[in-house]
Amino acid sequence: MPTVARVTHLAQVSALPDQSIIGSSSQYRQQQTCANVRRSVGQHRVSACPGQVEAVFERDAHNHLRLQYRDAGWNFWEWQHHTIHYIQAGPIDKPPIVLVHGFGASAYHWRYNIPDLARKYRVYAVDLLGFGWSEKACVSYEGYAIWQEQLSDFIALKAGGQPVVLVGNSLGGYNSLATAARYPRLVRGVVLVNAAGRFEDSDGVDNLESPIEAALTDSEKAVLEASLDLASHPCQAALSAAEPVWQAEVAPAHAAPNRILPQLQHHRPGPYKPFGLDSCSELEDSPGLMRRMAHRIRTTAVRAAVFASFLAAKQPSRIRRVLQKVYTDRTKVDDELVHSIALAAEDASAAAVFYLIITANGIPFNQLLAQLKIHCIPMMLLWGEDDPWIRPVNADRIQKLYPLAERFSVPAGHCPHDDLPETVNKGLLDWLDRLQ
Repeated sequence: MPTVARVTHLAQVSALPDQSIIGSSSQYRQQQTCANVRRSVGQHRVSACPGQVEAVFERDAHNHLRLQYRDAGWNFWEWQHHTIHYIQAGPIDKPPIVLVHGFGASAYHWRYNIPDLARKYRVYAVDLLGFGWSEKACVSYEGYAIWQEQLSDFIALKAGGQPVVLVGNSLGGYNSLATAARYPRLVRGVVLVNAAGRFEDSDGVDNLESPIEAALTDSEKAVLEASLDLASHPCQAALSAAEPVWQAEVAPAHAAPNRILPQLQHHRPGPYKPFGLDSCSELEDSPGLMRRMAHRIRTTAVRAAVFASFLAAKQPSRIRRVLQKVYTDRTKVDDELVHSIALAAEDASAAAVFYLIITANGIPFNQLLAQLKIHCIPMMLLWGEDDPWIRPVNADRIQKLYPLAERFSVPAGHCPHDDLPETVNKGLLDWLDRLQ
């Protein structure tokens, strides 16, 4: 754990120089007790005090100001019977900014950006439903519409109700764009930070990855593919392996097939012949119960594969290795960042939510940008040019489809806001100032 030089409360940031910021430890202890966290079998249920908590900052071992990490999280909001976590900072009378994290991450991923942005803006960082400290809700994520509804309600009910600037990384970039396209009156600007997304050619063929596929590494995809090779009797093996995990059916998750590992959507088992039929696919041609059984067998095989991938991906050592591959400054992949991701993955419902999200799909970029163009919403493309997952060609294509977009490139990886925060913060603040 990095040594912390000092702690500061956000109310002091805009008024005092960096070197003179020292917070009250008693006030911090009071804030820590504000969130009551009950842990049982890896699941975290969170209830918050009536008052809202402002962010607390600290100095890392290199004397850089950042958000303090807290296992208990910060603020919690009940939305559509689900618990949503968020962080707030900055003068309440300043223009609002909402930061949206990427796949598998949380609001804490904006730890090095919130302090600088909060000097001049009211800043909110929100955990999408299913991620971070937000509830791991087993609901439909198809089309990612639920996240867009969450963000629109958050803007209207928690961020003051006035138009905001949405800043999103990876999957959060996609959802920021989709929210702006769907609710243009709530958004006055969009910043896409290495946004994940798929494009659709004029012939209707997707030629780039979906947000979820782009967020998976090659090794994670390999785990999924390997998991589909389920012994010599795939149907039976998959059913017996996965059934204890998936006994409780989740809410509708009948996602349309996408490009994420076609085997997941169109898995056809091998020589095993249930009920004397040649393959599991033949069951689909059978009426009534047998057809329903065929669907369940195939669905269970997919679930088993995704669950196996999740078990591998959630290990702290694996999280660290994956992040280090997409950061140019590997020292930024510290214990706090790894722990923030691993903690969320320990929730009892995390694997089920992972399955629901990974089998969902969103509207292509082309359609979202066409809708955004009607409203001429300003856009910034803040791109890490060394991203091995979502390459600069994606930003090039967005610019071509949306000429209003301004490009700001930095020598960083997939998460430039955390990889090279000082450069990113300066570029982002310059663009925000011109937006006024």
